[in-house]
Amino acid sequence: MASRYDIAFIITRAILEARTTDVGKLLRVIPEIASKTLASGWCKLDENGDREASDYEIWGYGYIDGRVDYIKYGLYDGLRGKIFWYTDNPPCFTSPN
Repeated sequence: MASRYDIAFIITRAILEARTTDVGKLLRVIPEIASKTLASGWCKLDENGDREASDYEIWGYGYIDGRVDYIKYGLYDGLRGKIFWYTDNPPCFTSPN
């Protein structure tokens, strides 16, 4: 849902700034608008039109109290290009199930 919000926000802003709904003109202004937009995260686009810096959670399965559970093990920070591992033992971030 956050990505959908970001997309709608950027397209709306592009229409307002370009004062048109002409797709060709919007495609020319969207990269600049996206590069200045911080909504659910930084929205700058790469040369392919994909979001340049996205964060990703790292999930997997493991044992907690002798029971297999779905666990969030870490985070990939797209802006820094680094992985941050959660080192709690047992990991404290489990699925809401």
